[in-house]
Amino acid sequence: MRCIVLLFGVGLGLAAQTGFRAEGRLVLVNAGVYDDRNRFHGELGVANFEVTDEGRAVRLESVGVEEVAISTVIVLDVSRSMGKHAAEAREALGYFLARARAGDEFCLLVFAEQMAEGCEFTGDAEGVRAEVARAVTGGGTALGDALLRGMGMVKRARNARRAILLISDGLDNSSAHSWKEVRRAALETDAVLYVVSLPLWRDRDAWQALRLQALAEESGGRMLTAGSAKELPAALDGLEVRQQYVLAFAPAAGAGRHAVRVRLRGEAARHLRVYWRHSYVLAGN
Repeated sequence: MRCIVLLFGVGLGLAAQTGFRAEGRLVLVNAGVYDDRNRFHGELGVANFEVTDEGRAVRLESVGVEEVAISTVIVLDVSRSMGKHAAEAREALGYFLARARAGDEFCLLVFAEQMAEGCEFTGDAEGVRAEVARAVTGGGTALGDALLRGMGMVKRARNARRAILLISDGLDNSSAHSWKEVRRAALETDAVLYVVSLPLWRDRDAWQALRLQALAEESGGRMLTAGSAKELPAALDGLEVRQQYVLAFAPAAGAGRHAVRVRLRGEAARHLRVYWRHSYVLAGN
């Protein structure tokens, strides 16, 4: 499984561009809407969405689209299994960095069985690209450990919308932490996960791809598939990371973790797909 994983840090109490927050009596939830060519569709309104909170239908107070600067921790897999596709992974990352805009910032965290202690955020995308070119492959893959380290690093970001971009083969064979720990940490940090993958080279490893897909969709992200390593750069180049819908509604119940479901209505439901975070935590008064 070759994959590129993005996680966006979100949480209650942050600015409106984060995944969930409570503002007075309103909860704001981010949603991504895409067509069958994976292009963001930004022309919908209140009438196109249906939202339930804890199984109860809620009335949307507003729906809007926003585009903001992002802070991205790039977690680069340089393990032995990535060696064959290192050139494509670097090219794909180059496409991502080439789309940087004013206010964006990045830090690079390299890992295999071990990983760098940390990284500093910078707005110099070309400098990060040069650092990526110097990375040398070898060793096992501690993917779960790397995700946890990336979640810690992204807390230092300056922008309210935060991302972790993990470039990896998706096969974890060296992590000290369990996937249960990874999932719990992702939910606690309100991270949104995106996966861009190639077809599995061993069917027996399909469960690792499925758990990544499940976590991606639970967090509000999605899995994209590239047909070959050569298609990896184009897949990442087409991934929209800044534009999101913000859906505002009053919570249907009190404090605690809330399960949320978002559906599209009418014609939009027939040719578009929506992704949203499946739960949020509402603090007590």
